[in-house]
Amino acid sequence: MTAAAKKLKLASPAPIAAKLTARDIMMRDPFTVEAESLVVHAASAMIARGVSNAPVVRTDFQHKLLVGFISEKDVIQCYASGRLYSQPDLQVGEIMRTHPIGVRPEADLFTLAAIFMQHGFRHLPVVVANLLQGVVSRRDVLKGLLEHYEAWRREDPATRKAPDLAGIFTPRYLLG
Repeated sequence: MTAAAKKLKLASPAPIAAKLTARDIMMRDPFTVEAESLVVHAASAMIARGVSNAPVVRTDFQHKLLVGFISEKDVIQCYASGRLYSQPDLQVGEIMRTHPIGVRPEADLFTLAAIFMQHGFRHLPVVVANLLQGVVSRRDVLKGLLEHYEAWRREDPATRKAPDLAGIFTPRYLLG
């Protein structure tokens, strides 16, 4: 049983999703790249690890400071535009998104879902004071939502209530 599932069992049906947070569902210690890495090396490493993107960090005394984000799309654009061919030593820092939107660890499940729906991202860095804590993906959120739904369905139909989804987006957890 996942930590998220254990947390769901402890909650009542109405606030379940509000209790499930980015901290509960994020990937801890995700694959990262340094801004000084060559784009071609970062792309090869992403392929080898089966990931579609990576936070770009600066390591400072074993702390990973988030400085950007690079995705398959960014690398494909470099290939398609011919930039990688004209600049074979192109570094990640030259193509990364420098102001990635991140979330705090306490962002709840429905807030995360709303951010993904509004912005079309596939992954979000989870940060505290620019220190990378982990990465949460749409798939992580979907798993959490399914666990939430299944917990809700197990409740007594006579007393269960659907969550109020009208105001699910709470921007206080959005960073960037």
